[in-house]
Amino acid sequence: MSLGGLAELAIKKALASGASEAEAYVRKVSITSVRSVGTRIESVSSGSRIELGLRVAVGKRVAIYGAVVYD
Repeated sequence: MSLGGLAELAIKKALASGASEAEAYVRKVSITSVRSVGTRIESVSSGSRIELGLRVAVGKRVAIYGAVVYD
């Protein structure tokens, strides 16, 4: 599923569950880490994660939810 599709799905589910308003953001973050001692490289690692933020309003009540999925 695309990141845009994930955000759209989160909004649709929130609205179907009774929210009067909903907004979402999704982003993919890539990270590379290099560990060195002096001039010698000890290790290199990389990874990525997907972050989802969702704001939902029901009338005047507002809730915010966040989730992170590591690849």
